[in-house]
Amino acid sequence: MFFVIEGADGTGKSTLANALSTSTGGVVVNAPSARLKPYKLWIDANASGSLHYRFYKKCMADLSAEAKLFVSNGSVVLADRYWYSTVATHRALGVQCEATEFDGCLRPDIVLYLIADPSVRGTRMKSRGLDQNDLRMLDTHQELARHFDELLPEMTRIIDTTFLDVRDMVAAALEMLRESVPNRTASHAQGVAHGVLLS
Repeated sequence: MFFVIEGADGTGKSTLANALSTSTGGVVVNAPSARLKPYKLWIDANASGSLHYRFYKKCMADLSAEAKLFVSNGSVVLADRYWYSTVATHRALGVQCEATEFDGCLRPDIVLYLIADPSVRGTRMKSRGLDQNDLRMLDTHQELARHFDELLPEMTRIIDTTFLDVRDMVAAALEMLRESVPNRTASHAQGVAHGVLLS
């Protein structure tokens, strides 16, 4: 199974992905891949909008290929961001890009879309330190949310993390997985959720 965790910076994506991985035994995949990571700092600091987009488009192709490999081996895979972020972010920055450019990417079984109050997001981002991509996106909150709304698929479930701690985020996510995925996985998620809530 392939689950995607999406949302703007500071909503708790990495926190939830890592916590769900611990709870479910799933594998977290994120971008950039090892082969592209050496170029990230330069791209984020220096690239034009179109070059920045092409770099992250390639990152998503690598992430999709990695996820396909894990899924084919029977793993539960959790993506910390996916191409929805790539397109929404670059559209908010004025770059021309289309969702159809990612038609070859692995389709998720469910997308968990995290939202949070902008002031809470800002506090979280400052506490971890702002990188170049954070600085690019500081004034695009409304545009970014609009583009996410346009792009996210029907199997998206929303979690407002404004007042949630990690335990509550995991419980909410597992409940949504239990309700949304096929029975064979739902029963597994239910067992995991039971264990998390009693631990």
